[in-house]
Amino acid sequence: MTAGVDYLSVLNVGSGLNVTQIVDAIVEAERVPQENVIQKRIDDRTVSISALGQLKGDLSTLDKNLEASEGKTGLVTTSSSTAVSIEETGTYSVEPFEHQLNISQIAEKHTLSFAGFTAATSKASVSSLRFEFGEWDTGRTAFTTNATRASQTVAIPSGQNSIAEIASAVNAANIGVKASVIKLSDGAYSLSFAGPSGLDNQMRVTATGTTNAVSDIVTSTVEGFEITIPAPTASSTGTDLERFMNQYSGGTFTLTGDSNFAINSATGVIKSTAMIDVAGGSPRTMTRIYTQGGNIKSEVVTLTVTADGAKTVKRQARSELDIHGLDGLSFASISGAQSVAARGALSDELATFVRETRAINGIDGAFALTGAQAGNFSLNTNTGALSYTGGGQITSDQNLTLTFTASNGDRFVETIVIDHDNSHASIHESTLNATNGGGKVVYELGNNTNFSARLQTVFNASTTPQFALSGAPAGVTVNHVEETYRTSGLDIGSAPAQNDIYELVVGTTTLRTASAGAGGYTSLNDIITALQNDSDYAGAPFTISDTNGATAGGEIEVTFKSGGPLTNQTINFTKVQETERYRSSTSINIGTVNNTNDVFELDVNGTVLTTPAAGAGGYASLSDVITALQSDSDYASAPFTIDLGGSLATPRLRIEYKSPGDQGNVNITFTKNAGSQTNFNNGGYDGSVVSPSRNGYGVQTGFNNGGFNNTQQTPATGLDGRYALEFDFANSSLNAGQNINFDITLSDGGALKHTEKVSFTVGSGANSVSRQADNGPVDLSVATSGFTVTNNTSTTPDYVNTSSAATSSISLNYDPSERAADARHFARAGKNALFTFDGVSIIREENEIEDLVAGVKLTLNNTTSGNITIGSSYDATKALADLKNFVTELNGMITKLTSLTFRGTPGQEDQGPLADDNLAKSYLRTLKSLTTKPIIGYGDNDTFLSNFGVMTERNGSLTVDETKFNAYFSANPDSFSAVMNSRVVAESSLVKPELSGTAYQPGKFQFNVDPDNTADITKILPTPAETTATELNLANGKYLATAGAARGLAVTLLGGGQDTNIFIGKSLLEMVRDFAAPIIASTSDITTKISNYNKDVAEYKTDLEELAKRIESSRLRYTKQFSDMNSAVSSFKKTEELLTNFQEAWKASLSR
Repeated sequence: MTAGVDYLSVLNVGSGLNVTQIVDAIVEAERVPQENVIQKRIDDRTVSISALGQLKGDLSTLDKNLEASEGKTGLVTTSSSTAVSIEETGTYSVEPFEHQLNISQIAEKHTLSFAGFTAATSKASVSSLRFEFGEWDTGRTAFTTNATRASQTVAIPSGQNSIAEIASAVNAANIGVKASVIKLSDGAYSLSFAGPSGLDNQMRVTATGTTNAVSDIVTSTVEGFEITIPAPTASSTGTDLERFMNQYSGGTFTLTGDSNFAINSATGVIKSTAMIDVAGGSPRTMTRIYTQGGNIKSEVVTLTVTADGAKTVKRQARSELDIHGLDGLSFASISGAQSVAARGALSDELATFVRETRAINGIDGAFALTGAQAGNFSLNTNTGALSYTGGGQITSDQNLTLTFTASNGDRFVETIVIDHDNSHASIHESTLNATNGGGKVVYELGNNTNFSARLQTVFNASTTPQFALSGAPAGVTVNHVEETYRTSGLDIGSAPAQNDIYELVVGTTTLRTASAGAGGYTSLNDIITALQNDSDYAGAPFTISDTNGATAGGEIEVTFKSGGPLTNQTINFTKVQETERYRSSTSINIGTVNNTNDVFELDVNGTVLTTPAAGAGGYASLSDVITALQSDSDYASAPFTIDLGGSLATPRLRIEYKSPGDQGNVNITFTKNAGSQTNFNNGGYDGSVVSPSRNGYGVQTGFNNGGFNNTQQTPATGLDGRYALEFDFANSSLNAGQNINFDITLSDGGALKHTEKVSFTVGSGANSVSRQADNGPVDLSVATSGFTVTNNTSTTPDYVNTSSAATSSISLNYDPSERAADARHFARAGKNALFTFDGVSIIREENEIEDLVAGVKLTLNNTTSGNITIGSSYDATKALADLKNFVTELNGMITKLTSLTFRGTPGQEDQGPLADDNLAKSYLRTLKSLTTKPIIGYGDNDTFLSNFGVMTERNGSLTVDETKFNAYFSANPDSFSAVMNSRVVAESSLVKPELSGTAYQPGKFQFNVDPDNTADITKILPTPAETTATELNLANGKYLATAGAARGLAVTLLGGGQDTNIFIGKSLLEMVRDFAAPIIASTSDITTKISNYNKDVAEYKTDLEELAKRIESSRLRYTKQFSDMNSAVSSFKKTEELLTNFQEAWKASLSR
């Protein structure tokens, strides 16, 4: 027997097999082909993105270059002097001309300059400026308005009234007035207005403030308790307000801006109503308004307050306490030490004087008491505290004079009147017993055993009693107790379900249940409990309950905790609705191979929507598919809507049911029924039950809100509460041992009737409140205690300051009939232009003149000393150069597009980056076709680029035959406008056409004007002509075409006008720019394609990442397989060695 070859030994695989190299080779063989395919896709898309971007940039450059060439006509205008400038208007065909001009005066604008300002940020108190246009007579006493130019009003926004901001507002209004701020010198500025030129365009300016015309005055005073600002005096000189009063006598005055001042309506005198001192702020600003019928003018008064350095005058005030019998009385004149004196029971001015003089002098002053009843009171000379010591009740008037003298001799005198009268509001005091047991006590205010008998008497006599507290601790409140609101006929609904939510809104408090568990909320009691679990419930000013408790049925009851009496509350109870929503679990991919006739289908629980068969190129995106599904005739009646969810990178199909509630198990299938399935992904809509991305709930069947319908509710009968004090002894402000003092005030219809001064010391024990005593004396320590304070009413005061007269008047009004132009109201008169034209005298309002030479605008720049010559002629050399530049731009773009779309040479890799791009190819075809299209609207016959010698060569480029150009241009120079100059021209010089917008059609139009001032227009070329004339609308002297082929045309008649032909021409240059505009726009097809290609690159890169993951998985699998084989071979090898050793041993034993 022949021995076999020992391959395992030859291979030595048990110990020398290189598993890594073998696995690497296998894995690399799998990876490289796939990776190359994906990388090529990335490279192709990247090249296309770059090429499309280059194309867009090249077209943008073309558009900019062509914009610079717009308006070229081949016409050259000349002037023998810079005194006149000439340019074409494009409204008429221009023929060569030559004329003589002699200019004696150019038109000037009426200019107003308002000086007196110190900076560009200086304020002028205006809210609007009214500009009227017309002519002032020689003496500037009479103004005749210009009937052809309406007045204009410019609003000045609140807070934006610096002269710089006013100038900006006037300029932004675009009313034909130019506003400027001019620096005259350091600290000197003026506001200038320049109106339209012309004698009858002079201006009258009226500035308006809060009410009407405004001037500003500045005045000053020394601080004091009564400041007087003098009345204005009607006069033909003086401030604007005084001049206005002189013109419109018999008016009245009002004042706004500072509550510490009042005005005499008859005289205009302004007086302070409180102390005016430096500490209170300076300057003070207010507006004095004068009204006479419909004539109104105002002035802003700025009052500068300076310190009273002499300190030699008395201050005075008067305080009065109206009482209805009083057991006794003590009061604090000031609160606190003199150095920090605050208002006590008397005037704030007294406290201010004490505090300020103490700060100046460094030592205290002293109080003294005089007056008829001074002997009935004791006085603390340092604090000013007074106490009644006359014995018994105060049942008569008490007249006192309290004088505070500062250490430097300054004095303040307060006259104190305690006026006893049975008709006055009463003041009584009640002392209570109160013990704290940690609970609450409701203590009725209308019970005559709880407080003073006087309180009960006033309460019983009140029609609309209102209680309020002053100085009460937090634990004491005045309440309209237990005010309760209740539903009627409430039903929580007959379709409870999981996730249901109920909401109760009471005033500004909203309570909301948690989402219901399985089976929903089955009783009102469950809903009330869930509402009480809302985190806002504890802080709500009310409690809620179910009238039936755990028993079925019941109504909602809302009971307020405190704070009464209450107005009727707005309450709303709803069962919240939500519709169920589904979204594909992953991003949907409609496939990467999409073609004509592709069909997609969506099946939602048996409702099937199908797209129409796709058009050329297939559906491009999931968004397109969704739009197509929505066009299915069954979509309108489907119980759901569909739209695009997710993001552009991860699009998802979203389905939302129209009706609220749980839809049960919903099976959804999304399929591509016709077309390639390559990379199609249904996003998890595979026919199985889909979990909603948003649960539906809130079926309204049987639900009734019981009258809680977001309207004001009326309290339940018998539950509208009582007037009472509530003592909450759980509040720390009522801890045992606390001394409590506060006031209860009782008013009737807003008029104070009674003050009850309450005091008690909180004891310990069971909750209890009862009256201990009704006695005095009453202690008045703060300003709210009842004193009525007035200033300077008892005697003639000796501290009265009169402010200085106005020191300036800065007005933005211009009316020479009221105020002559002066250094601060300077005016330069408007003038007309005066000149001769070929010996004929001409007058014009403006220096820009368009009605002398058809199609030409003359601008007069200066006067001349004699005749000058103006003219125009066509220049073939210039026109040829302009044409060549235009052709060069077109050739450049055609060459670039041709290169980008080049299909390539057979056998060579030289095709253009957009060789397969149909969009780029269409651009090239369109651009080439434009060079051969007829150019319409420049005469009865169409114009072609070839007329001017422009020829298309075999390679697609354009060339210019100069001989042919010269011949045609010489015979038809006006036609050259068709190349680069869009225009609208009329055959009659009595008709001036203008064009705006892009809605018009180029061509020849018949314009007709009728004796009744109506007009119409009809397109007659190119054919087919319009069969119906378009009526023109007359507005502001122009006939406007708002519809039809001439839409955007405006026609002005000169000298009555006449019927004529109008030619609307769109140049070839504009057609090329129209071609480029949508391509270079930010939302162009190129932009969309670049965006889609970028998305493709991102997806391809994702494919590379996924390939890397698959390859790595294969590597691990191969490595394990070869490692296992290596282990097996090693085992075989060991067996071989064992058998070999056994054989050798056996052979040895035989030899022995």
